[in-house]
Amino acid sequence: MERVFTLCCLACAIALGFLTLRKGGGETRLFGAMALAPVMGEAPKLAGYHSLRYAAAQVALSFCLALLHLFLAKRRGKLSLASISIALAVAGACLCLVPEGSSPSQVAPYIWDIIVNAPLVAQGALMVFLFLKERDWEDFSYMWIAIVLAFSFYLPAVLLAREAPAAKLLLYPGKLPIVWIIWMGYESAIKEAAVKRESVYAEKV
Repeated sequence: MERVFTLCCLACAIALGFLTLRKGGGETRLFGAMALAPVMGEAPKLAGYHSLRYAAAQVALSFCLALLHLFLAKRRGKLSLASISIALAVAGACLCLVPEGSSPSQVAPYIWDIIVNAPLVAQGALMVFLFLKERDWEDFSYMWIAIVLAFSFYLPAVLLAREAPAAKLLLYPGKLPIVWIIWMGYESAIKEAAVKRESVYAEKV
């Protein structure tokens, strides 16, 4: 059942990503690239490398936020903050390469779980803050909620994995907010394509 749910989420994300790349233009196509995020997150598990599922989930979420920040930077002119988000994403990915940071375990100190996830949390907090300021932006007024939901599933799954192994199941519904984020980008791409068609039609008339 878990595998079926995972494959359905991947199929939805990839389909939406493809359609966004096809219909979108300019920076909106970054949402199409976000379809790679759930694929990155699930690839190690589907390949049998279960010990890497936490690191893969972190890198996938960080990758998604970095692309989202690039989109916001290009649309709203926040290029200076985009570099901070990318730097945090790189730092988090590097920490995942450390043996103690690849997966929560009883061997590594608990503080490692916090250190490894600190860049991702900072990246997410920055994105929530920026999209809260842009909540009057019709197409993405709920983006901050999607980001909060993604972290609401991810952080308990990682930080509670030692004491409550069943918490790792939260990683499964944690894929849905990412699909929602891609869906918002797809809807925006559809609207942009419609406006473009109308302008071309108006020019011909």
